[in-house]
Amino acid sequence: AVARCREEGLCFRRGRGGASTVGTSECVALVRANPGDIWDYCDFGTGARKKVEYAFPVTAISTTAGTGTETDPYAGVTNEETGEKFDFAVDAIFPRLSIIDPELTLSLSGFLTLSQGFHALFHSAECYVRNGHQPRLIDLSATHAIRLTPANPPDGLLTATILHLTDMPPL
Repeated sequence: AVARCREEGLCFRRGRGGASTVGTSECVALVRANPGDIWDYCDFGTGARKKVEYAFPVTAISTTAGTGTETDPYAGVTNEETGEKFDFAVDAIFPRLSIIDPELTLSLSGFLTLSQGFHALFHSAECYVRNGHQPRLIDLSATHAIRLTPANPPDGLLTATILHLTDMPPL
């Protein structure tokens, strides 16, 4: 993807989908604007710990509702040669524009929509467990999200599930 962006002279990235596609776009935007590969900029394990000064702009178009990747500067990175996986975080990859339209999620199956609700629940629980209870605001936000997720499924969850279940053949 980086080579294609360089060949075509592209100076921005559009990520459409969920965390994987948006995160990939963020990483491509970083590497397109800097020499080397993404692992050169990871400050973990065998990463080269180079400082990131700039990345090309990213536009995120969310078609799922689980991680909130369109609203943060994080991307998951895996080094297949070493087996290392790292949550890459740098302000330069924060999407400059995010399009969040619940109607874009209606194309997901009921199962995938439900999975996104669980994904949101797990991310909230992870924030509560991993932050060492500092700052306290994160604990309050995480516990609030944990209480809301099962009681109030994301907008469109029930509608999407019902729509897809009515299209399913009988068992």
